[in-house]
Amino acid sequence: MSAGDNNQIIKIMSATRAEFLRSLAHFAPEQQYTDDRSSYSFPLTKGQVMVETRVLPNRAVTGLLGLPQLEVTLTFKDALAGEEEEFMRRFDLAFRRGGG
Repeated sequence: MSAGDNNQIIKIMSATRAEFLRSLAHFAPEQQYTDDRSSYSFPLTKGQVMVETRVLPNRAVTGLLGLPQLEVTLTFKDALAGEEEEFMRRFDLAFRRGGG
């Protein structure tokens, strides 16, 4: 990625906004997170990453069970080579959930 470039990644996550914010606080504890905001900015060496969230309707698994859905858009602006990959590695690790 070269200066001036923007790249966007969209993820659909099975989480409520509150769950997302708890994981985000582990990812970058230096920021304050409140439920009344839907976007956050994280600095890179030269550029930044904008993280925007949008609550989607629950995903029906069965007639009685639905999972929360959150659309998360990450927009990288002016990221240096390797910064996007490192940010996504850390982001995905922070949002990993235990499974069996």
